[in-house]
Amino acid sequence: MAKRRITLASQTLVPGLQHVCTLKESAASCTRCNACAQSCPVYLQYRQESFSPRGRMQLMRLISEGKLTTAGSDKLLADIANSCMLCARCTNACAGKIPVAHHMLALRKALGIKPLPAQLYFLLYLRGAAPKLFDFFVRGGLFLYRTKLPWLLRPLLPDWLKHAQTILPRGTGSLRRLFAKKQMDVTPNKPKALYFPSLYAQYIDPQAGLAAYQAFTAKKPTVLFRLPSGLFEHLYGSRTRTLQQAKKVLQTWEQYSGKYPLPFITDSIELYGFFKNYPLLFATVPGWQQRAEKFAAHVQFVAEAPFPIKKKNAPGRAALDSSSVLYPAGPVAERARKLLLTTYGKNLVECEYSRFPLPAASMGFTRGSNAGGWVLTNTQDLARQQIDIVYCLSAWAALELNAVLRRRKSKTQARFVVYIRTDYERT
Repeated sequence: MAKRRITLASQTLVPGLQHVCTLKESAASCTRCNACAQSCPVYLQYRQESFSPRGRMQLMRLISEGKLTTAGSDKLLADIANSCMLCARCTNACAGKIPVAHHMLALRKALGIKPLPAQLYFLLYLRGAAPKLFDFFVRGGLFLYRTKLPWLLRPLLPDWLKHAQTILPRGTGSLRRLFAKKQMDVTPNKPKALYFPSLYAQYIDPQAGLAAYQAFTAKKPTVLFRLPSGLFEHLYGSRTRTLQQAKKVLQTWEQYSGKYPLPFITDSIELYGFFKNYPLLFATVPGWQQRAEKFAAHVQFVAEAPFPIKKKNAPGRAALDSSSVLYPAGPVAERARKLLLTTYGKNLVECEYSRFPLPAASMGFTRGSNAGGWVLTNTQDLARQQIDIVYCLSAWAALELNAVLRRRKSKTQARFVVYIRTDYERT
């Protein structure tokens, strides 16, 4: 069998502890201490060194030094790359903060892996290439979903649509229509803030989008409905398209801001982490990195779900899941934990309630991932510790968890999210 050398893009950079560095520099900085292993859900399942963060880093080091060829190991390499949940828990545990998830993302691209089903990949690709067509398909699909037709046709549907049926609530809605119904002007001439709603807020739970918008009502935000972020392309597409879409975001923000930078609000923890790391995307693009740094300083996360303010109204025991993709939730998770402690006190389960992260973004749809099994393990841990409610920073994580809880007829609920608003006035 012919050997094929694996080539990593030379311009690929990752966030280091003190500075941005290349994949080779990052992989070489691993001291092999293995402190990351017990935080990795994949290693805890497989118990194989190749599937541990340390094993992944040694693999990337060999590739970056040109010492590894495929030589019939394509399937093993694909399994290692696809099995990573991109949850960044290993980075949190690492003293050097080595971004293993970014390495696995680079490996997927080097191997030419497309972990999403083809139809779903095409649909999400339209988000950036043809936003109006994407909006038409999604709204039409959700309209049919609210009828009985998809359930009658379920045996004929592809697996990813069956999974979507399983996790999505029947009462989906449209954020555009909600704003129109309330006769709210979401495109004022002189806004003092910009709101970038997630797909979840736009199409699944418009009340979450309304709550995020109302947190900044005094600033008369403009809502950016059809502007792609670049996150999908960053995870599953090309670097070129990622930069093209990210540039559109920067240019839009600059056009609205003028001389006075405006807060850029999103209700997605995945998008929040991605926007904050725009400077990394443009680290090798002359003239853009400084613009990206200025933009990132004004990015905010804001979201709200029903949250009991008075301690006597708090239902039983609570837990917090801070699952995200590529970037640790960091200060946002700490803010959520403090708010929950204020309400639940000793009834907040401070330790990890589960060994495994919940799938955030579209990770529950990826091939080769055991995300469904990990969600099932989470529900077992919740039952064992008698937890009544889980607050999720990721809306998709809450959907995935609730779907399994419903099937198991559990009384435990997952909610997105406790009320969180980053303090813009500080920046």
